[in-house]
Amino acid sequence: MQNNETPNKGINPDPNAKNSNTFNTEGLRTPIRNTSSVPTERIASKPTRLQRFFSKKTFLALFLLAAILGLVTGLELSYQYGLTYDAQAVKQLADYKPSLVTQVFADDGKTIIGEFSLERRMPISYDEIPVKMRQAVMAIEDARFKSHWGIDPIGIARAGWRNFQAGATVEGGSTLTQQLAKMLFLSPEKSLTRKMKEALLALQIERQFTKQQIMEFYCNQIFLGGGSYGIEAGAQYYFGKSVKDLELEETALLAGLPKAPSAYSPTRDIKRAQTRRNLVLDNMAEEGFISRSEADIAKNKPIKLNVYSRIGNNNSPYGYCVEEVRQYLEESYGTRVAHTSGMKVYTTLNAEAQRHAMQAVRRGLHDYSRRHTNNEPVKFYNVIDNEIVKDLNNYKHADWDQEIKEKMYLQGLVMNVDEKTAQIKFGEYQAVLTSKDVAALKQSLNKILKKGDLAICNIKKVIPEKKELTISLEKLPQVAGAFVCIEAATGEIKAMVGGYDFNLSKFNNATQGNRQTGS
Repeated sequence: MQNNETPNKGINPDPNAKNSNTFNTEGLRTPIRNTSSVPTERIASKPTRLQRFFSKKTFLALFLLAAILGLVTGLELSYQYGLTYDAQAVKQLADYKPSLVTQVFADDGKTIIGEFSLERRMPISYDEIPVKMRQAVMAIEDARFKSHWGIDPIGIARAGWRNFQAGATVEGGSTLTQQLAKMLFLSPEKSLTRKMKEALLALQIERQFTKQQIMEFYCNQIFLGGGSYGIEAGAQYYFGKSVKDLELEETALLAGLPKAPSAYSPTRDIKRAQTRRNLVLDNMAEEGFISRSEADIAKNKPIKLNVYSRIGNNNSPYGYCVEEVRQYLEESYGTRVAHTSGMKVYTTLNAEAQRHAMQAVRRGLHDYSRRHTNNEPVKFYNVIDNEIVKDLNNYKHADWDQEIKEKMYLQGLVMNVDEKTAQIKFGEYQAVLTSKDVAALKQSLNKILKKGDLAICNIKKVIPEKKELTISLEKLPQVAGAFVCIEAATGEIKAMVGGYDFNLSKFNNATQGNRQTGS
């Protein structure tokens, strides 16, 4: 039987033949793989630039991706946080009214006879903050304040490196904005949660307020020691003048206090305060705010203080009158309003008449005491024991803020004392008490007095050209007295004394003391 099938043309039956083409079932010529034992070379595709980057820079690439992811996450968190209660609180900073000082004036409308407050603060505007003060604050607290957006990764990295080099925490990474957020909204606890919240609040503050507003908030909010809040109150407390009148070295000292007011206070540790001040000056020079020569000149200047007496209401001759005003305000407006609203209260009290009245009461009590008793204990108020001040050179007493005259009874500060002599300070005046002056007490001076005592003295002689006084030591009378001076035509109270000294006894014999009929 004849086979009708004929072989397909073009098919090579030999599998080892050179012609390695074949036909598929549809009659199309297609190449097949070479199955011979001879190896063939594969042509690899050229890697792209992105592939080369990821193969050679794997760690860097992962870091960048993580940073981008973190940034996106942070932005999302920040946006979500912007809808929270705390973000609304940040918005209310625009209407923020800090606690202010209530001031009490004498009848001339100028003489301040007393103050009371929860926080002694005197707010000033951004334009009233001297340029050098702003620069000093930035130099020591946040050199990149004008360029960051609330948190400063570069500053954090720099602080971490410096702390690593020093082997201790010598620099913080918090921005000025973060510090403001902590002061206004957060507790002082140290925790990761609080730190994260601080950063988010700082972002919100930067988003809603200008750099000028943030600097103004900060300079009016910081605590500087001595019960003073804000740079204006701090300048008046430490130097007795406005912040606009401060010298460069004084500005630097003030700017260095917020980190630790008690540790760097010049009234407590003058050497540590000077070291901190000089660090601020060095930083200002490094940042280009001042020249190196300006920094060196300021660093060589000693610290000169004119500390404002914060005991004012207690040991001033106006203490009893100011206390009556305070009680009236609290009864009329409430305690918080009286102490935080910054009221200015004008009284009918005459400052000069009040001082004369105080001396009249003291003189009368001492005269009575000498005639009738002579057994009062010799014991005085001590400013060191009562933690009023550690450096006696910085202490001021209200008795010294007047012209010192003979026959006055004043309190003098015992600076040094031994068995035979005691050096006593009355502001600019000095006096020396000897053992002969207290012979009647039959005790050595160092058993009668100790350093820091406010000794009661009678002024016997004043030598203005030498700033020297001749004095006698007096005992505190055990009897009490009072004095009220009323202008008959108007009924205005011109002077009121409730006792020997308001600091020693708050009981007002003029208004609280009951006496028999006809007395």
